[in-house]
Amino acid sequence: MRLRRYLPLLLALAPTLCWATDPLKVDILLLRLGMREEEVLQHLARQGAPVTQGPGTTDGGTALLARTRDGRLRIELSPSGETREITYFFMGHGPNEANLVRGSVLDRFGRPATEAPLTWCRAPAADGLCPPDQPRLSFRAGAGQAGVLTLTAGTAP
Repeated sequence: MRLRRYLPLLLALAPTLCWATDPLKVDILLLRLGMREEEVLQHLARQGAPVTQGPGTTDGGTALLARTRDGRLRIELSPSGETREITYFFMGHGPNEANLVRGSVLDRFGRPATEAPLTWCRAPAADGLCPPDQPRLSFRAGAGQAGVLTLTAGTAP
């Protein structure tokens, strides 16, 4: 009978207790999905991150590459010039750095929808996985790096 008393509160908190991270609200170094190229360049210039043009994408989009204090960024823009993917490659400087970065990512974004790789999305499918057509955030260990954090808009169904 006690559970009935707390059931409304538990139901209200359930979304925040499970997958509280909404990839559409996440930023990586102040960069967000949907930002226009001009905004991206302004943010990176304010941070002192030099930017170069990377190889284009197969659908006519472009990629921007930038160096940061602790890694590299790759920002993929759609053919219409909107940010659709941000990948942050963290460079490791010590033997335990990957675990420290992973812990920091978990502290910032909370419980992921999936563990391997760590992935966050608004609405996991019935199997617990994030559908590829949804915005999502993922973190994985990288070869020779402390980790790779990727924020993506998802693919069209």
